[in-house]
Amino acid sequence: MADKNSPSLLTLSVELIFRILDNLHESTILFSMHNVCAQLNTTTDAYHRYQAFTTLGLTNNHIGADGAQRVAETLRNNTTITTLKLGGNQLGDKGAQYLAYALRNNTVTFIFFSFLR
Repeated sequence: MADKNSPSLLTLSVELIFRILDNLHESTILFSMHNVCAQLNTTTDAYHRYQAFTTLGLTNNHIGADGAQRVAETLRNNTTITTLKLGGNQLGDKGAQYLAYALRNNTVTFIFFSFLR
């Protein structure tokens, strides 16, 4: 059982969280750090690298329909990404539906699909 006094991500200072984010890949920030809780969303939204994300490159990542659903959930409220690169994945019809629904009212203006299966 965890010690009641052990630090958690929610008790860390914003500066320390920014240092952690400095060492993470952008996709890790988007898919693992954001949407955990309201406090972490606020911190992540203020993070300079997160604000600068305009292209999300997920080419050849073996993303299927389930992965597309997670990408769609992440992008649903994103206001910085304008280009989404999904070439070489296996999204299928269901994955494309997840993305289309999530991106209806979004800032993404260009989606690159190649070899969409």
